[in-house]
Amino acid sequence: NNNSNSSNSDSSKKEENKSNDNKLSSLTISKGTLSPKFSANTTSYKVDLTSDIETVDIAAKANDSKAKVTGTGKKDLVIGSQTYSVTVVSESGIKKVYSITFNVTEKPTVFTQFGDQKLGILKDVAKIEVPEGYKETTVTLEGEEIRGWKNDKTGLTLVYLADESGHKSFYIYSDGKVANKYELITIAGKKYTLLDIPSDMKEQEGLKADKVKIGDMELDGWSYEDKNHANYAVVYLMNEAGEKNLYSYEKTEGTLQKYVVSEEKKANNTLTYVLAGTTALFALSTLGVYMMYMNFKKKSIATIKDYYDRKNQG
Repeated sequence: NNNSNSSNSDSSKKEENKSNDNKLSSLTISKGTLSPKFSANTTSYKVDLTSDIETVDIAAKANDSKAKVTGTGKKDLVIGSQTYSVTVVSESGIKKVYSITFNVTEKPTVFTQFGDQKLGILKDVAKIEVPEGYKETTVTLEGEEIRGWKNDKTGLTLVYLADESGHKSFYIYSDGKVANKYELITIAGKKYTLLDIPSDMKEQEGLKADKVKIGDMELDGWSYEDKNHANYAVVYLMNEAGEKNLYSYEKTEGTLQKYVVSEEKKANNTLTYVLAGTTALFALSTLGVYMMYMNFKKKSIATIKDYYDRKNQG
């Protein structure tokens, strides 16, 4: 009996020592992009692709090396919606299922140029999730009337296109062409639209062009030349009211506020302009006096010469 009890006790201890970790440390696909971005605690994902992609490889790795993972490998795709699951079973036998839904639409036949890449115009956009605040409209792109979405508050119009890898996204439409990709960033609970920096704004006094990392995103912006402001950066964004502004971002606390040129800097700029104007005026005045002097000198010499010529002739 003692031996039996000891054996049961050892078995119980072994069961107690088994890991309950049934999470993935990574989940990747060979085509497209997971939405949302992978997180061990998020179990449902979607991927938008076009019909020219017929297969996709799913790869996954367990957080615990003793856990078992099934459901990975090559998967067939057809037009429509299909869901594939990846299952993780912990060492102790606890199961967790991660699902990926692939939404496949017809391959685009008309393309538009955006930078160095071609974007395909999608016809089947009935099932897409439109960003909040946007209403359906019609726009013309590459001579074709297509569905778009406009936000009256921000003034932005969006179109839904596929890139060369088949990944589908919203893009900002302006003046009959694609202006830039539509991307939002949330800072302190408020949403901002990422914008390309206009060429006439790229030079900012006291700042130098730099990459600014906010959360998982990296933006084009500026850092301060003054090392005392190393925790600050400046970015160009559009707020929810449709206002485009430069914003100062504090890296340690993740706060954002409008970037305002200091009064001292404004005063220095004004003084610079005044000095430049005064210098230019002084130069012009000096040049004018010099020209008058030279003109007077020429006339005086000519008058004296005429006087002596007449005297010699007499």
